[in-house]
Amino acid sequence: MKKLIFILFLFCSILQAQTSWYISPSGNDGNLGTFASPFYTLTRACNEPELAEGDKIIVLSGSYTMAVQALLPDGVSIEGEGLGSTIIHTTVSGPLIKAESYNHWGDPSYGNQSISGITIDGDLTGTRAIEINFRSNVTIRDCRFVDMTDRGVIFYGSPEGAWNAVRPYYTSWTMPDEFSIGNKIYNCQFVNCARFVSLGVWTGALNIGQQDGFRGYNLTFDETARGGYGIKFYEDGFNKNIKIYDFTVIGAPRLQNEYNFGVELWNEITNNEYYNFVVQGGYDITHALPTSGTGYTSYIHDGVIGWDAVPDHTEAGLTLEGVVYDVRVEKVHFKNVTTGLSMQFIVPNDDNPYNSYMEDIKIRSNIFEIGITAGGWTYGQLSGIGFSEYKPSTNTGKRILIDNNTLICKGFGSRTNIYATAGIHYTAGGAIQGIKIRNNIFQGWQGGSSRNGFFLGESSASLDSLTFDNNLVYLCANSNDPTFYGGVSFGTHYDDNSDDLQGFVSLFLTNA
Repeated sequence: MKKLIFILFLFCSILQAQTSWYISPSGNDGNLGTFASPFYTLTRACNEPELAEGDKIIVLSGSYTMAVQALLPDGVSIEGEGLGSTIIHTTVSGPLIKAESYNHWGDPSYGNQSISGITIDGDLTGTRAIEINFRSNVTIRDCRFVDMTDRGVIFYGSPEGAWNAVRPYYTSWTMPDEFSIGNKIYNCQFVNCARFVSLGVWTGALNIGQQDGFRGYNLTFDETARGGYGIKFYEDGFNKNIKIYDFTVIGAPRLQNEYNFGVELWNEITNNEYYNFVVQGGYDITHALPTSGTGYTSYIHDGVIGWDAVPDHTEAGLTLEGVVYDVRVEKVHFKNVTTGLSMQFIVPNDDNPYNSYMEDIKIRSNIFEIGITAGGWTYGQLSGIGFSEYKPSTNTGKRILIDNNTLICKGFGSRTNIYATAGIHYTAGGAIQGIKIRNNIFQGWQGGSSRNGFFLGESSASLDSLTFDNNLVYLCANSNDPTFYGGVSFGTHYDDNSDDLQGFVSLFLTNA
């Protein structure tokens, strides 16, 4: 009986310790912060001396305008009355809400709070909506972010100056050894919260870096207004064990000599998964570097990348760049793009210090619909899967599996400036050991002014152990056989066991 009384007393004490503080459009920052006497600004509520861990700041419905940043204490939550009811306009240069515990990255005792039920509107004046810096177990849910001038939401795990781990494959550079843990965002909308700054510089609406176990779902991004990205890495990325799913990114069409990624991720580490998505715009992964011997680095599956209609200009699908280990791409519909999946062997530079190397790439059960119409600009080629950028011979790889995909060329109308069409186009330098192409369907890869084929290999590459097995090839150039240009060499093994369907399909169609 005494134990029961003690537990009840402790429970009641905990309940009493959790205080709700209120802000209201009719409030005043000289008030007490109670429901009957509310504050006006988040800034005042966050500065309340009696605010304690476990407390809530309740943002009552209505419209607010805030010009001073709110520094949200550790363990304190913000709760609005719904994204359609509680609207905060911000003119702050920087994040309106900053939740930061410097020097506590990787410590899960810092954070453990939530932000929910509000709309933050930058009116193209406020810079950022929310930053979660160096805290764990923070949830943002049921919120809307509109018209920020720079970025929407940032989850920042640890600063580069504190990284002490050795980076795989480039040991003179460091990587994080501590990560923020368990952060999540869901049921949120982003509208016009990122931008194109200058060539090579774009911002993102949702930015994540140095996260372990991050979750994001039921998210929508409309970044058509200023060419920004939907989901983007932060501080070189380095995320692991994350899942982002049930999301839609609507981006702007690509402009010549610019990118229009809907998703851009750098330095994927281990067991990152992305699924049930629609991305209008490119999807980019630069470096996927495993730090353990198990699992994958990135697994991208069950989604759509592309556009509702065939474009009149170059539009990319998924791009893998640099050093890429154990990436899996399955059941993705690459829809109305000019290149579906590109593996780019980039040259080492300040941002990408590695010699490009790709290993254990699995491309399975995807649909590629590739085409372009007349009218706009183009780089002059169409390809389902491309190994691109002729770079130094130090760029190498092994074990690339392309299995059970359907690759269709929808053509290029009346254009005369398409020089190449290829279901799989190999133009990279270096050497690849083991490209296995099996159980795929290729249709319509022909008509370019210079070179065509269901497989088109060129440059001085060394393709050791290139095999074609049980592919169905229809209406492709070179009599449905692979096409090779230049000094391609095959090392110790080359097999072509594909099936020419030209006659079979013609007969089938005639008798249908």
